[in-house]
Amino acid sequence: MKTKNFPVAINDSLEQFLLACEQKQTINLDKKGYWYRECWFVRLVFWILDLEKARLRNIIKAFCRAIDSFEEDMLFCRLKNEEISKKASYYLRIAKVLHDKLKNHRSRQSTRVCKKLKRRVYSLKYRLGSKEEGGISQICPPLSIVHQKMLELFNDFQKDFFGYNRPLNPYSKRILYRISCYSKFLKHFDQDINFRNKFFSIINQNGKSALFFFEYPSLSLRLAKVPKEHSRASTLFRVLMLNHQVKA
Repeated sequence: MKTKNFPVAINDSLEQFLLACEQKQTINLDKKGYWYRECWFVRLVFWILDLEKARLRNIIKAFCRAIDSFEEDMLFCRLKNEEISKKASYYLRIAKVLHDKLKNHRSRQSTRVCKKLKRRVYSLKYRLGSKEEGGISQICPPLSIVHQKMLELFNDFQKDFFGYNRPLNPYSKRILYRISCYSKFLKHFDQDINFRNKFFSIINQNGKSALFFFEYPSLSLRLAKVPKEHSRASTLFRVLMLNHQVKA
């Protein structure tokens, strides 16, 4: 393992970052979001002032951004398959260590950050697909109970959003049917209204980008905000659509 100078980006030093997390070293971030190890005195100050939870939440948020940046590497095949597998393995191992550190901190903020991390892990696993790579396969056709629940939740959203019980159009039905194959996300949909509303809003604004939301959440949100005629958005959409058709 090559030693990198600190501070350093998480996605450029995954092995070192994993070791630092496993060895329970006190990690912190600079203004650019690069990580480094704190000295013993600062660690003592964090402990005395009860700043550990806030520090850990910030670390996990930065780690989620690192996973988001990995979306483009996988989509545009910027890395060889063995490199993707190796990096993905590090991301999954780091995510478990960080989640285990924060999951017992009973606060609304910590719960929110844990959910965000868990969703990123599910997205990465669905992108990997193969169980041998640590991934999750879609269930197609979707389980009827999952599809029915998704329809009910979307109907409730439509009613709150428009103020009346708006019937589903055929296009929305197709989108909801397709994304029901990602059954691992149903629990998050059921329990996290903000996450659910964010996704359903994408269906109303730019329906097709919703197809990719569970595998490429960061890119899908970016695509939903950019005008469709923008060249960057057009290229991104075509690549996502091709990837989706290959997996379907």
